[in-house]
Amino acid sequence: LHTVAQNIGVPCVVLEMPGWETFENEIKNNYDYIGITCNLVHMDTIFRMCLRIRELAPKTEIILGGYGIQSLGEVFSNDGELKGIADHICHGDGVRYMRALLGQEPIKNILEMQPSSSSNLSFLPQSESREGAGGGSCLTSGLGCPNLCEFCSTSHFYEGQYIELHDADALFDGLKRNLRRGCGTSIWDEDLPQKKEKMTRLRELIQNDKE
Repeated sequence: LHTVAQNIGVPCVVLEMPGWETFENEIKNNYDYIGITCNLVHMDTIFRMCLRIRELAPKTEIILGGYGIQSLGEVFSNDGELKGIADHICHGDGVRYMRALLGQEPIKNILEMQPSSSSNLSFLPQSESREGAGGGSCLTSGLGCPNLCEFCSTSHFYEGQYIELHDADALFDGLKRNLRRGCGTSIWDEDLPQKKEKMTRLRELIQNDKE
């Protein structure tokens, strides 16, 4: 959600695991859209959230995305039933989906500045001299995988496509940005070790950097 909010060019509010009071107070702002990330283990709570939006902000359109939406076909027998819960279902890349929904042109370079989490990546060096040192953040190198293994949810979610969000240079810039704010960084990409040219370029940038 943070990445989507940073790349659609309109004012956004992102809530992380809000309590019901916080969530309901935010709903009452009558936004044009409210997007919810679906996690399989939280689907019952997400359905309750959708129904509460319908009650408190009936003009707000609800967007569901995330890997959990793959379970919707098991819950709802037809689109009419699903419409009672959500107006839009985002399959695949959320940035591209939202920009298309808002009538915006696609963008090549994705901005990604994830907040630092409270969990410390202890195996990475941390500088106590940096303000707010500690914690970890994430960079998304790419989404999806073309292998389409039958057991893999994420590969099927992106329909066998690989969507690159950051090339090696952009990953390096993100790593340095996070290092300067005292964050360890994990890189999300299901097939990154297979991308020899990209990995070689990233290695060269890291090895040649004087900082």
